[in-house]
Amino acid sequence: MWTPSPPVVSSAPRAFDLRSDSAPRDANGIAINPQWTSQAGGRPASCSAGKPWEPACTNQPVVEDRGNPTCAAYSAVSGTFGGHKDWSVAQYTGAIGWLNYAEDWDFNLMLLPQNGAGVTDQNHLAKGVKVDSAAAGRTPYIELEFDSNEIVGRFQTSWWSKLRDAAKASKDPADGSTPILNENEEKHDILPCGAVYGILGLDAEHGGASEVHPVHALAIQVDDRPNTNTWAIFARNWGNGGYCSHYDHQLKTDGGSLWVLLPRVTNAAPLEINFELPGNAAPPHSEFWPGKGLAIQFKLPPPQSQGLAEAVVRLRWADNTGTFSCPVAQYTDSHLLNTIEDATSPDSIEGYLRSLLKPGPAPKLNITIAPTQHAEVSVDVREPPAPKAVKPTGRLSVQPAAGEDLLDRVCAAFAPGQEPTNKIDLRKLCAKQRKK
Repeated sequence: MWTPSPPVVSSAPRAFDLRSDSAPRDANGIAINPQWTSQAGGRPASCSAGKPWEPACTNQPVVEDRGNPTCAAYSAVSGTFGGHKDWSVAQYTGAIGWLNYAEDWDFNLMLLPQNGAGVTDQNHLAKGVKVDSAAAGRTPYIELEFDSNEIVGRFQTSWWSKLRDAAKASKDPADGSTPILNENEEKHDILPCGAVYGILGLDAEHGGASEVHPVHALAIQVDDRPNTNTWAIFARNWGNGGYCSHYDHQLKTDGGSLWVLLPRVTNAAPLEINFELPGNAAPPHSEFWPGKGLAIQFKLPPPQSQGLAEAVVRLRWADNTGTFSCPVAQYTDSHLLNTIEDATSPDSIEGYLRSLLKPGPAPKLNITIAPTQHAEVSVDVREPPAPKAVKPTGRLSVQPAAGEDLLDRVCAAFAPGQEPTNKIDLRKLCAKQRKK
């Protein structure tokens, strides 16, 4: 169970200590835009040859969220850590754009944070996006991810339903368009400003880039005009870390409430506040905080109930002063280029296993295996404790052989009929593989 309290910063902070001591807190007690110690001047942080979670780089406790046995087997033969290294609950603000609906069923967005807060030297660059005065493709982003199987089928409000439908259509090769987040027709090529709340960690499975995964709450200003100022919001207090993860990252807040601030630096309250809500849901409590904006309090059930709040909030202001500002990010093409690792690449566990479900020969992994190499990995099977280092309790051994296909090695780790059947039915794949 996570709490909003950020990790303690020691008197001698290391390169990858998250500097919550120099970051403001929101109404939940969550640090806003915290940076790594080594991010002097907004530079991407780096340490320990791509393993910044090691003690030489951080004094803070790091939660290891290892993936399922399939990811563990892949990491054993590819030399990566099969999962995520998580630091803290955090809030980040900035420009938000769509990335993709990935092969592992995650909805992926990108956030170009204020002053580059939280990025590492492994974060991807926003190709096809020009930020402020920088040339296109020069600005790193934090990836925002949430498992579509958890929540998108429950969306009922107009904006979130439209995003879901557009995201699914974007996977169709005949369509392939990028969902547009900005509803201001004059700014369709501008990424809207927004704020994300969730678990900040490093994706150790894919290079160590920082990401917010899962997203507990997301607020996007989809129209910044004063007469039609519109925000799309969802909030929850639970969520997994994706395919290479096995924790339900539950968030414990004061009284079960999660405050979401819609920033606006003005002393004049909005003239109108209108909520679009799912079904017969009652409007959430809201307060105007002079000089800060409109704060909305979402009261959520206990995390194990897996509740979800969503709203489209439409505001009318007297003028356009004090608007929420963020890096000015503009698409340079009609479609945003796919800027993250190709999810169908055989060099990723999700892409490889996914490709096996398609007609035609399965691709071979681009991994060199020594004939005598023995790979052993640990798989944690416990529920997450309070944020601290997690000790493994289960073990899985994989013995690779030269020239052997990854699927053979994965299937060899399980007795027939005992393979996992979560998002990808490995039981069927292994049964087919063993008949060859």
